[in-house]
Amino acid sequence: MARAQRFEVAPNPCVAAALVRGGRVLANAVHSAWGGLHAEAALLRELADRRIAVEDGDELFVTLEPCSSHGKQPPCVDALVAARVRRVVVGATDPDSRHRGRGLEALAAHGIDVELMQGAAPLERVAPHFLSWTGAERVRRPRPWLIAKWAQTRTGQLQPPEDVGAGRWITSPPALEEVQILRARVDAILTGVGTVLADDPRLTVRRPVEAPCAPLRVVLDSELRTPPDARLFHPLADGESGGRVHVFCLAGAAPARHRALESAGAIVHGCFPDRNGRLSLREVLGQLWSLGVRRALLEAGPTLQTAFLEQEFVDQVRVYTGAVNGGRGASLGHVLQSAAWRERLDRDVGTDSVLEAFRTLA
Repeated sequence: MARAQRFEVAPNPCVAAALVRGGRVLANAVHSAWGGLHAEAALLRELADRRIAVEDGDELFVTLEPCSSHGKQPPCVDALVAARVRRVVVGATDPDSRHRGRGLEALAAHGIDVELMQGAAPLERVAPHFLSWTGAERVRRPRPWLIAKWAQTRTGQLQPPEDVGAGRWITSPPALEEVQILRARVDAILTGVGTVLADDPRLTVRRPVEAPCAPLRVVLDSELRTPPDARLFHPLADGESGGRVHVFCLAGAAPARHRALESAGAIVHGCFPDRNGRLSLREVLGQLWSLGVRRALLEAGPTLQTAFLEQEFVDQVRVYTGAVNGGRGASLGHVLQSAAWRERLDRDVGTDSVLEAFRTLA
């Protein structure tokens, strides 16, 4: 149950929980969406909806030790204590050294009987991406979890033929709605100035999907070529959700355009160049982390997608292949083939096929 949600919850761990009474499972639940209810809280809600009260002899089984710190959700330890759970069986401890064992200690301190069955739910199999997220290097140099998303034709082009989808849309309406759901579950949506100039996107979440917190809209634009009258700066429509626009450029670039973008409503960030004189992607990601971004979505053209992929800043990919032949522009097929991926999932949505995968752990 937990593993099935891995691409929806990453970088969070895959976690499922069940309440057992007399050897019979009364209810189970799973952490199904990043930022959403954790498995334990979802289980307690399920029990409440079914009017099942927790009894003294009940056992709560959970994949990973319950969290003890505040994040997008309150601590699960507090919820279990409040629900008067008397016994908790845990399949693995939290691999993060900052939290490991704290949840178990907090439960025991409240008189809850805790059994650790270490190895019953090995994270190497259940949630290997979480081991990467909590690894020493990632903790030492934090950056957001980055999902690279793009749509391509059957032949790999990122732009359809001019007579298909108004020369812009490759995928079907169900896939487009699914992308809105993905946008609603990230802290920021990133794109490049090339996409802004070519497509004039909004980078918003639109009805019927609702975003718990409007994602920041981020443009990487070394020389500040983003037009101040771009649709990014237009007022939000009814049913549309979008955060502040942040533009990242090379420090000192185009002072007049800098002022014009700020007047249009952008927050402009000057960054140091990398060794090749281009905008440092690591610095951009570091600044986004300092803004509270933990999960970000990259929706950009082949140049910027390739740069993030080649510098190994992409943690997860979602690639939509539409039922369209031919197309225009470059392909990212060679980049996908040269990178190492794991946990691959192939599925269909509407008339399109979808590939999801995690970057192989270093």
